[in-house]
Amino acid sequence: MNEMDLKQVYEIRDIILKYLNGNINDKEEIQLNHWLGEKKTNNKLFREIVDQETMILFTTRFKELEEGKAEVFQHICDQIDRPRSRFIWLLSSGKFRYIAAAISILFISMAAFYLINQNSTPDYSIEVRNKDLAPGRNTATLLLADGSVITLDSAENGVLAQQGNAKVIKLDSGQLVYEKGHNSSDAAAAYNTISTPRGGQYQLQLPDGSKVWLNAASSLRFPTVFNDKERKVELAGEAYFEVAQVSVKAGKKIPFMVDILPSPGEASVGQVKVLGTHFNIMAYADEGDIRTTLLEGAVKVTKGASTTLLAPGQQAQMEEIGQIKLVENANIEEVMAWKNGYFQFNRADLPSVMRQIARWYNVDISYEGKIPDRKFGGKISREANASEVLKILELSDVHFRIENKQIVVIP
Repeated sequence: MNEMDLKQVYEIRDIILKYLNGNINDKEEIQLNHWLGEKKTNNKLFREIVDQETMILFTTRFKELEEGKAEVFQHICDQIDRPRSRFIWLLSSGKFRYIAAAISILFISMAAFYLINQNSTPDYSIEVRNKDLAPGRNTATLLLADGSVITLDSAENGVLAQQGNAKVIKLDSGQLVYEKGHNSSDAAAAYNTISTPRGGQYQLQLPDGSKVWLNAASSLRFPTVFNDKERKVELAGEAYFEVAQVSVKAGKKIPFMVDILPSPGEASVGQVKVLGTHFNIMAYADEGDIRTTLLEGAVKVTKGASTTLLAPGQQAQMEEIGQIKLVENANIEEVMAWKNGYFQFNRADLPSVMRQIARWYNVDISYEGKIPDRKFGGKISREANASEVLKILELSDVHFRIENKQIVVIP
């Protein structure tokens, strides 16, 4: 192994340590993804390192080694070829001391073998027919009260329309804002609908000052002016809300309500009621349940006769049979990953992973043969092309082919 190869080994080792400890930055993540895509041997080495069973073995063995049982070292090296787990595993920071030492031993002991033999093995690659799939972007359409439609991403900045007493404004940032005029509470109600396609997302500010972020394949119907009794909107898909507190002259706060629809125009299947709070609703029709996750404040979730009050950090899961399941400690980082520009998985099965990819890359998913039984964990940037994301998923021994606007899953 020459000096340049050894330098790269130590550099990649340090990046992998940061990945496993959860503090890798964007630049390092790009560098890691590039390294993974270079050689099949790089993928093999990475799979060995992030394998859950192997890592537990190595951290345990290293503790013994640190306590003076040096003879265990040879046994560690003998375990390198153990069968792999099918789960890309992220480690808790509490174990990092032993993880770092164990990976250093593992990485350095294996790297020479892989670097020596890297030219004799074909690379991993995603078969792409025609062209790769670009990630989603800020794009949406706005349906006005008179039935006219504005394509927001191509519309010029400034005032787009006058809806009753409210001006519809597109800011330089691309955000949509409703600026209410005087005596707006006396104006007749008119409704607008903003819709994102698959491969799109968008942000808007409602007439009351509440902010909404729409994920892909979602829609929000809302009045251009809210009255003094309630603020009600209708959501299909997924959105994150930061609701402004609004009070009438007597000091009474006006509640904000989200009716959850399975698809635009269909009857409500549940409702979330708040005063001023931050929360996320995931209500895609192709997912198994509807999930409302509270970040700040308090909300009441209703489905049929069932009602649940949420505190920050809790999640309500509305099941099809009408029950509401309460999750005490929701994974907020995973819930908010889409808004923060990532895919994040925590022991997710392959179909659920591919549904997210389908919505973001505006593609259809098909399977050749039996759907592989895999579990995925980790974080991947949503700014990457589809082939780059699929290369990372292939670390879990599943393969893909891109054909036009379709991703084929190959066992």
